[in-house]
Amino acid sequence: MTLRLGFLTHVTSGRTPADSLRIAIDLFQAADELGFDTGWVAQHRFGDTDGSLPTPLVLLAAAAAATRRIDLGTAVVVLPTEDPVALAEQAAVVDALSGGRLQLGVGTGGHSPTFAAVGADITRRRQDFVERLETLTSALQGAAINGTTETLSPSGQAVTGRLWESTTSREGAQRIGRNANGLLLARSVYFSDTPTDEHQLPVVADYLASAPRAAQRIGVSRTVYPATDRRTSTADLADGVSRYAAQMVHEGHFPEGRSAADYFERSYLHHGHPDQVVESLLADRITGYATELICQTAPGTVDPDKTVSALELIARQVAPALRERLVEATTLVDAP
Repeated sequence: MTLRLGFLTHVTSGRTPADSLRIAIDLFQAADELGFDTGWVAQHRFGDTDGSLPTPLVLLAAAAAATRRIDLGTAVVVLPTEDPVALAEQAAVVDALSGGRLQLGVGTGGHSPTFAAVGADITRRRQDFVERLETLTSALQGAAINGTTETLSPSGQAVTGRLWESTTSREGAQRIGRNANGLLLARSVYFSDTPTDEHQLPVVADYLASAPRAAQRIGVSRTVYPATDRRTSTADLADGVSRYAAQMVHEGHFPEGRSAADYFERSYLHHGHPDQVVESLLADRITGYATELICQTAPGTVDPDKTVSALELIARQVAPALRERLVEATTLVDAP
C-alpha cells in the first residue's frame, strides 16, 4: 500500500482567531493543489494554548467548498465533551457536502479546563468515550436513535468506514482494533522518558493483532519541517519550541533549566534539509507501519508562508523519497 500523505493544522497562524480560520482554509487549498491526501484539524476549545478551533466540522465544511479532492479529517474531536448524536449529524452533513471526503477521528481528550467548562467529568472520560462512541457509531450506521424511530438524515453510513480513534495505551489500541477503526498516533509522547517511537511500538503491535486486516489504518502524526538546511529549520522552529517547552515545564511534563537543544530533542522534531528529514523519518520505527503520515509544523513555525513552503518541500521532495525508500525496505524484507 502506498503511504498516504496528510497535514495537520492547529489553527494558530493568524493575528486574530478569524485570521487563523482563513489561513487554515488557505492551507487546505494549498495542500489540495500539492496532492496531499488528507488535511486534518484538531479541536481546541476556550482559548486552549494549543490552538483555537472549537467546532472542527464547521471549518471542514468550509474547506470542502474550497477544495476538490483532498480528504478532510479531525484529529481529533474530544468525544466525552460532545453530544454524539449531534456529532453524527454534523459528520453526515460534511460528508455529503464534500462528496464522501470526511475522515472522522475522535479521542478522549485530557484538558481539564475544557471538561470543567462544558460540565463534563474528566475522571470519567474513558468510560464516557466508550459509551458515546457506541452511540455515535450506531447513529452513523443508521440505527434508530435513543429508543425512538428517528434515524440520521442525511445518512452517515459511509463515514463508519472512515472512523479513527486516538490512543496512547495498548488497551486502547486493542479496543480500536476490535472496533475495526483506524488508529491515530500522537506526534510525541511527552509523559514518558521512553522515546516516542519506542513507546508506540507495542501500541501498534496490539492494534495490528486486534484489527481485521482489511480495516487496518494507522495515521502517524509527526512534526515534519523541511527547509534549505538544518540551521534554517532550527531558526524557524525556535520560538515555537521555546513556547511549547515553557508550557510543558509549567505543566510538569518537561524538567526545568534544560538547554534549547534538549527541548528540541524532547519535542521530537523531524527537520532540516529534505534529505535529513527523510533519514530522520526512516529512523523513526513507527514510520514503516504508517498508512498515512500526518505532517504538522507544531510546535514550531506559525508563519503561514513558511508553512506552505514546508508543505511544498514535503510533497515534492520528502514524500516521494520516503515512499521509494519504504518500498525498497519492504522489498528487501520480502526477498527470499
